[in-house]
Amino acid sequence: MLLTAVGRQRTGKTVFLNALTETVMCQGGDVEVWNTDHLNVSHSISHFHPNAKKPATGNLKEQKSWLRAEVWFYRSFPEFLAQIDPSLLPDMPKGLPVPRDFE
Repeated sequence: MLLTAVGRQRTGKTVFLNALTETVMCQGGDVEVWNTDHLNVSHSISHFHPNAKKPATGNLKEQKSWLRAEVWFYRSFPEFLAQIDPSLLPDMPKGLPVPRDFE
């Protein structure tokens, strides 16, 4: 399952994703957190989950490329997903277009 929170700043996206992540983890779920929101430095999802995966830079073009590669990796290995079954929770800043070519 892939969940995203997209919207303007200071609306609670990171709080929501963090609460959802903590709930799933407390119930024994396996969660993989992705952080593409480099604008949020004070309460970044990476602050709560240091193992969150993230692109190397905040460059929009590189973020899109990183996100595309991550999603493609999981789509390319359905047997891997069947074994691990992670819930993916990327935290995305406003303005990062969600690629529509994953369908």
